[in-house]
Amino acid sequence: MSRPPHSLSARRLFGCGPGGAPGSSREDAGRGARLARAGMWIVLLAMAALTVAQTITWLPPNWPREDWPRKDLLSRYRDFVVFMGAMGQLEKTGVLYDTESVNYFLPSSPAYKYPPTFAAVLRALHRLPLHRAMQIMVIALASFLLASLVLALGMMRLRGARALLVAILFLQWRAFWESMAGLQLETALLLLVWLGALLIVIRRASAAGFFVGIAAALKVYPLLLSLFFLPRRRGWGLAAVAAGGVFAALASCLALAPVYWAEYVTRILPRIGGTTLNPVNLSLHAFCARAALLVSGGPEKLREAMLYVQAESPAIAAADLAGKLAFVLLALLLAWFLARAVRRAADMDPARLDLLAYGLAVCFAVFVIPTSWPDYQLLLLVPLVIAIGCARAPAEDRVVWGLIVLASAPGVLLDANSEPFGRHAIAASSARALMPLLLGAALLALLRRTEARSVALPQPRS
Repeated sequence: MSRPPHSLSARRLFGCGPGGAPGSSREDAGRGARLARAGMWIVLLAMAALTVAQTITWLPPNWPREDWPRKDLLSRYRDFVVFMGAMGQLEKTGVLYDTESVNYFLPSSPAYKYPPTFAAVLRALHRLPLHRAMQIMVIALASFLLASLVLALGMMRLRGARALLVAILFLQWRAFWESMAGLQLETALLLLVWLGALLIVIRRASAAGFFVGIAAALKVYPLLLSLFFLPRRRGWGLAAVAAGGVFAALASCLALAPVYWAEYVTRILPRIGGTTLNPVNLSLHAFCARAALLVSGGPEKLREAMLYVQAESPAIAAADLAGKLAFVLLALLLAWFLARAVRRAADMDPARLDLLAYGLAVCFAVFVIPTSWPDYQLLLLVPLVIAIGCARAPAEDRVVWGLIVLASAPGVLLDANSEPFGRHAIAASSARALMPLLLGAALLALLRRTEARSVALPQPRS
């Protein structure tokens, strides 16, 4: 049986093998290749064993139980408890968006501010005991991640070492565990984004917008993925985004009255989207504002910055203004550069070009949203796997693999809910904030090459 084109043999991985070292005998080179391949698999299998052990040990103390005191519920799944409280208020008073509560529109305020689509799901779970609803969410979100993994491996046709590496990254990706800490919807969004990627691979790029629209109806920020359709002037893709959003909205109306959508569009959506200088905000805007405050006031002033940007603090207000200006300029420059890069690669195979452009759109969306919480970076698994699948062997593609390692290391090592992240907040936040930029650079490096990739995509019909 022939080896898959993207299989990581020792020769392709390390650049060694028969005839690889000048002056070496064929026998010595072959022995070196076998040793290198064995070492590679030992490392990967050790990482896989560690990943499985960590996953198994996480479940018993975090599996919701009926006898949990409320403080345990809030410490483990605080966001979900807040959402269930909002559903209780909805049942009693008919109010979903409690805009009269203090600081309702500030980022991270303990209130429900998502579209009614998510509320329709939560309302069904509210009829169950809280611990049972939590158990269903844990199972559902973990299933979405595993389904995304299976879809990614099959779509990119990854086998052997690359497949094992991707599986390890999926389960070690800190953004997944950060989303589980609040039972947030990011794994569902990840699956929807991968379904859009699947349509791109089978050369139905415009139809990918349908899943983008559904994702945007659950949480607004995936709507930025619509930018994927602009460089190539795909009007049908934008129409598919609208169709997906309308479909999800109509489905939610089976559980909630349409008036809640009217309230969300007219009263809530125009006022959300603020930002915060808190280190857990990993957006371009917050990164620029923190940098401005660091330059103007030094590390102490940055550490003293309030959780939210407030006008009554002149230093923070000035840093926020500088951050906004830098954000607008850099976002426009980045959008122009990405669109130009995609258009200049027009002679590339259309499906490969669309797949790389889709990954770039994900990087851009996660980076430029005003408030980008750590769990939003779960979507970066899409461009990461695309880069791994499209890159040649590390010995032949050192720049791309170097960018992949630099981008993925913070995503695996730095947990926003851990104590080390808090002690070294500025450095850790900066490392996490730059991940989409590094992944985007890896995809751009692949975009500059027009020759055949290691990933085999379906060929167009003759």
